[in-house]
Amino acid sequence: MAERECGFAPLVFRLHGGAPQVVREVLLERGWEEYDEEEQEEGDWNLYWRASGFRKSDYENILPWQRLNHHPKMSQITRKDCLARHMRRMKIAFGTALYDFSPAAFILPNEYTKFLGVYTRNRMTDRGKSRYFTVHPISRENMLTQRVVQSLYSHLTNTSINKFGMCYATDKERVGRGCKWTMSRFRSFLHKQDINELLLWHRISNIVTLTLLTAVPCVPSNPNCLELLGFDILIDASYKPWLLEVNYSPALPLDCPADVSVKKGLISDIIDLMNYRMVDRYRQKGYCRQRSGSRYLRPKISQGFLLPKTLHATPLV
Repeated sequence: MAERECGFAPLVFRLHGGAPQVVREVLLERGWEEYDEEEQEEGDWNLYWRASGFRKSDYENILPWQRLNHHPKMSQITRKDCLARHMRRMKIAFGTALYDFSPAAFILPNEYTKFLGVYTRNRMTDRGKSRYFTVHPISRENMLTQRVVQSLYSHLTNTSINKFGMCYATDKERVGRGCKWTMSRFRSFLHKQDINELLLWHRISNIVTLTLLTAVPCVPSNPNCLELLGFDILIDASYKPWLLEVNYSPALPLDCPADVSVKKGLISDIIDLMNYRMVDRYRQKGYCRQRSGSRYLRPKISQGFLLPKTLHATPLV
């Protein structure tokens, strides 16, 4: 038993209520073990995954071999009102042209006068042509209104709503069955439309990067955290991508064959990027030292990974 505790034990994951089932499936398939509160010590786990955010104490007490699936203060871009404020700040600092992928948004009632002015000017410029704004409740007192982007499709909703529609399982023009495409099918569609796929993907990548940069001043650095975000990108009739919102803990149910291939592969890729092999050994050493009353070894960051001082990291190519 002592040899197992101090040796190379399997990696251990810990899930909180509401965590996606696909995370458990992928980790078990990869040989991980699920954390058992009754059988294991408090710190004897490598990855803690939960749908909601962590407490401040969770970040403060994290051990060198552990990972949390959320960074602190990510609501700075996942809350619609916070994202709107940051986008406005970046447009002022770096110019509207750089951040022209975010539709106009206003926080009501504080910005009602600004909203009314923009809406009136647009009506005059468009000679009475209708422009629509959506309304998103933020709290009991506030709401956010955002201009609707004219897209190729008249109605776009989440799968959780679409799957109850009468035509969900039928073979529809362009969309096909269901309401999801894999990237390969989307690329095939772009080729048929003679659209520059690389240019479009480059623009989408820029949207993700520029959006993340808006949160840099607010989100503290924490090498023990990771984040899976869902960027809702809408492509309009001229094939320009627009950012609608950023989702915290994006939905990961396996509702269709496309989900199985895409989402299971996504989780597996995330685990690969963590490079846990070295950290597993360090976790066991630290665990044994804790039980014997010794202090933990201080980790060092080498090539982006946490490694113990006693181990040598092979440089990445």
